[in-house]
Amino acid sequence: PFTVPLATDPPPGGGLLPGSGTETQTYTIHNGGASSERLTTVTASVADHAGGTFGGTCSGNWFTATVTGTVPGPNPQTILAGGTVTSTVTIILNESGGNQDPCQGLTTVPVTVTAA
Repeated sequence: PFTVPLATDPPPGGGLLPGSGTETQTYTIHNGGASSERLTTVTASVADHAGGTFGGTCSGNWFTATVTGTVPGPNPQTILAGGTVTSTVTIILNESGGNQDPCQGLTTVPVTVTAA
């Protein structure tokens, strides 16, 4: 089984604006099993809290999170028992066509990275 903790520090730069700017965060995939595991897919998404928002009325649906590093690459990858692989995820704030002021000043974006 893989675990994927994401850094909880706010991404540097504060450059997320509607339709402009990106932030990159690092994550590490850990194989906590007793044997090697094949890593075939890694996905990322911006999580919503109950009610569909976080940070007040800022919607997670306004964001896109994309795995941008080299994991898993073009072919499945083997992670040894107890081993780790580190990569990155890029976050953007999409232009919604409406008022996105509630997202101003956010220091964290709740990103979920899933590995299989």
